[in-house]
Amino acid sequence: MGASAGGLDALQEFVEQLPADTGMALIVVTHQHPGHTSLLPELLGRKTKVTVVEAADATKIEPNHIYVSPPGEYLALRGGTLQLTHFEAKNAPQLPIDHFFRSLADDQQERAVCIVLSGTGTDGTIGLKAVKAESGMVMVQKPQTAKYAGMPSSAIGTGLADYVLPPSEMPQQLVAYAQGPYLQGAAAAAETPAVSTEAMQKILLQLRARSGHDFLGYYLEPAEGQPKMNLLEMAREGLQIELASAIRQAAADGQEARRKDGRVKSNRDYSHVNM
Repeated sequence: MGASAGGLDALQEFVEQLPADTGMALIVVTHQHPGHTSLLPELLGRKTKVTVVEAADATKIEPNHIYVSPPGEYLALRGGTLQLTHFEAKNAPQLPIDHFFRSLADDQQERAVCIVLSGTGTDGTIGLKAVKAESGMVMVQKPQTAKYAGMPSSAIGTGLADYVLPPSEMPQQLVAYAQGPYLQGAAAAAETPAVSTEAMQKILLQLRARSGHDFLGYYLEPAEGQPKMNLLEMAREGLQIELASAIRQAAADGQEARRKDGRVKSNRDYSHVNM
C-alpha cells in the first residue's frame, strides 16, 4: 500500500474495515523525511485488531500483520523478507512507493496486490505497471474521496486499475479477491503435476476443433521450460495484461468477460483481436 499527503485518513479508514484474519500481510509505504519520528504504527494500531509494527530489516513477513515503512528507508520485499536501505536526506528518494511495488511484483508475481491511496505527484504509477506486468492486481482510491488526488489520478490514468474504490470499501473487495478462484486457482496450479507437451497439444487441438480458432498459433504459444498449464504464461506478447484482467472479472462476476480490440504480437507485428 502506498500513501502520501492525506494518506493517514485513507489508511485509517482502510484498517478500520479490515478483518483480523485475512491471511494476508499488508505493507504500508509512505513519504516520510529521514529523522522524522513516525507515529503511524501506533495511530493505525488504534483503529484495527490486526497487529501493526514498524518494518525492520530481514523481517520475514507473516499473515495478519501490517508492516509500516520507517522514515529514511527504502523498503523492498525479497523472498518474502523485508529489506531496508538507508538513505540520507540530501539523497532522499522521491519514489519509495514505486521502489517497493517493483520489488513486490518481482517477489510475488501474480499474487502481488498493490493499492494506491491519497497523495500528490505520481509515485506508485511506475510500480503498479510492474505489478500488472506480472498479472497482479491493482486497487486505487477513488479520487473524489482523496484529500490529494494526484497519485490516485495518475494510477487510474494508466488504464490498469482493477478496482477504484473509497478506502472503506477496499478491504471487503481485497478479501473477496484473495479468497476467489483467481488466486486460489493459481495456488492449486502450483501443486499440479506438469503436463506433457503431447497432452498440451491435444488440449489445444480440441479447443481449435470446438471453437474454430487456432489458439495455439494466434493467441497462445507453449511457455519455455517445463510444460505447464498456466494460461497466462502461454499468452502471446501483448495479451497477458488484458487476459489476466478478463479472468479476474469472470471469476468475480461468475459470468463471461469480454475484451475488445486487444493487441497480440505475432510475427513481429501486432494484430487486434477480441476475447
